[in-house]
Amino acid sequence: MVLNGDLVTDLDLYEFQAFHRSHGGMLSIGVTSKTVRVDLGVLEASDTLVTGFHEKPSMNYTVSMGIYCMEPEILALIPDGVPFGFDDLMHVMLGKGLPVHVFRHEGLWMDIGRPEDFQNAQHAVVAGVGSRCTVHCGDCLGRAY
Repeated sequence: MVLNGDLVTDLDLYEFQAFHRSHGGMLSIGVTSKTVRVDLGVLEASDTLVTGFHEKPSMNYTVSMGIYCMEPEILALIPDGVPFGFDDLMHVMLGKGLPVHVFRHEGLWMDIGRPEDFQNAQHAVVAGVGSRCTVHCGDCLGRAY
């Protein structure tokens, strides 16, 4: 099991590991939903004509939580002596048609490498885990942690 060092989550690691063992694949990724807001009007265009318009849309994505369960055999896919990130591993596995499984998590997840999540994590500590944040910062106001 590999976890990025800049996250805060309530993911049950035992449940995640049990899921990984249940499917027999080489890789499982903890994932969650993330809404990304675009603070601009977004145009769709074909050549020189506008075909659609969305004012400040929000898009929902399935994102990696930075939590992975891997089998030792995965090391055979990683070349020696060159930089090789998780994105490279994903491209190799998908290119070879190897299954990559996802474990969906709907609970707490913050990537404290992002300033917004770092601020929310600080507010959660002030509020007390299991409480509602009452610090007036905007995005996390009233969110349960």
